[in-house]
Amino acid sequence: MTATRYSVLLANEQFLVREGLRCIIASMDDFIPAGDCSSLQELELALLSTQAPIVVVDPQQLSGASVEQFRTLTAQFPDTRFIVITQCEHAVKVRELASLRVAAILTPTCDRQEIESTLQSVVRGETTYCHKVVDLLMGQTSTDAEICDPQVLTEREVEIIRLVARGLTTKQMAQQLFRSVHTISTHRKNIMRKLGVKTPTELMLYAMQTGLVTAVQD
Repeated sequence: MTATRYSVLLANEQFLVREGLRCIIASMDDFIPAGDCSSLQELELALLSTQAPIVVVDPQQLSGASVEQFRTLTAQFPDTRFIVITQCEHAVKVRELASLRVAAILTPTCDRQEIESTLQSVVRGETTYCHKVVDLLMGQTSTDAEICDPQVLTEREVEIIRLVARGLTTKQMAQQLFRSVHTISTHRKNIMRKLGVKTPTELMLYAMQTGLVTAVQD
């Protein structure tokens, strides 16, 4: 029986970047490069024709792409998982990208293993931000010497973050999700460890800055 291979579109106007990503993806058993795009228009046409489930894209290196135009594209293809690789080091711009509900945000400093790990996480429905992106969103700073480990959040963890931002207690979350208090407590500890936050307030801030919630509800 032939294993499923996920098609991946590469969207970047820089030829060498596309070739580097193509080599990584082609070497993986579960993925296959589906085509190259150097402009937003080319990417839209490629998605219409290939229906590729995954796109690796740098909106800043895509001709004709503003954040709002990219937002329109992601809304047009809600079932496509977008992995954004951004060189931006400004928290406001990174928050704009996060608000698009993309599947992952990485930086050019992420290595081959991190890119492979992110692709595998994305097909499992997980959300991944590399460590440097998380630091930017939380208003912290990273040095170039730091390891840029991807921070992977499962769908359940994302759901719990949203409930925390709404102000639900662990007991209330357990009742709503039909899980034990112990299970929810374990999820919360894992989330805070992954994101490097220490308090529910910091977790709420993360949820708002990454676009997981748009407002805190009473």
